Amino acid sequence: MERIEELSALLQKAERLDPKQIPESRKMVSVWALEGSPVRIKNMISETLGVDTIWNLVHVPYDRILKFRCFLNSRARMAELVVAIDEALKMLSGDQ
Repeated sequence: MERIEELSALLQKAERLDPKQIPESRKMVSVWALEGSPVRIKNMISETLGVDTIWNLVHVPYDRILKFRCFLNSRARMAELVVAIDEALKMLSGDQ
């Protein structure tokens, strides 16, 4: 259950991002550029969630993620999703 809380916290952090402070080129970075995430989670993000950029990844509605059993029923996939979103937030904020 702690991963779901982490996910919620990360998505709340994403809501506070100021889109005017982030260059468009950084927002448009592909989810495939996430180096700390395995290919399977990138594929799940792209195919299941239907997002291709890190900006869209961090703005996926929390409720939408919870609709997909592939994330909800697998601790490993949820952990990988949390890591991917965390990495995307760092890329957007310029921490990486």
